[in-house]
Amino acid sequence: MVGPVASVVDAARRLAVIQGDRARLYDEIASHGRNGSDDARRLAERARAAARRAREIADNFSAATDPGRR
Repeated sequence: MVGPVASVVDAARRLAVIQGDRARLYDEIASHGRNGSDDARRLAERARAAARRAREIADNFSAATDPGRR
């Protein structure tokens, strides 16, 4: 895959990795502290949701350019 669609897919996959890392970081923060741990858990869940959306975008764009993937 080349061109703009490949760039979107690559960017979405990188974003998913970054958001997954953010979620793990916030989970770690929540597990070590009392103050703000609810906020950290909430931020971790938001990051996980963003990672899921980014993976869905990557999968949808990949499938759109490669009908065999559907």
